[in-house]
Amino acid sequence: MLVRNLDTRFGTAPTHSLDEMTRIRTLCDGEVELHVVLDRADRIVAGTVVFDVSATGSHCFYFAQDYSTAELRPMPLLMHAINHEYVVRRRRRLNYGVFTARGATELNLSLSRFKSEFASVPSIRRRFTWRRNA
Repeated sequence: MLVRNLDTRFGTAPTHSLDEMTRIRTLCDGEVELHVVLDRADRIVAGTVVFDVSATGSHCFYFAQDYSTAELRPMPLLMHAINHEYVVRRRRRLNYGVFTARGATELNLSLSRFKSEFASVPSIRRRFTWRRNA
């Protein structure tokens, strides 16, 4: 679903392959979880991967939904569920991840607006390079 959505909507692929995500999950046992919303036929209609990056914080990798089921509103249900699980129940900070595209060279403002609908506060991290004069 994620690969299809990224290719169709943005002409791109996920940063991490399924093999890489599986390896990360194996290396970080218990710290990486897939959260999904299922329809009545037990098909995945929305999902995200959440990685516990510290003792107090978690980070979301990838949000995807089956747009043919958008009228069921699976993404708001997913967002509510992960917010309840991580922020309310586990009392952790939850980072919704980046809102860039094309190798972080473009801001994806529609993704930023989407994440903002769920109380996310977007921020831009700037990178500086310091060079010592010889």
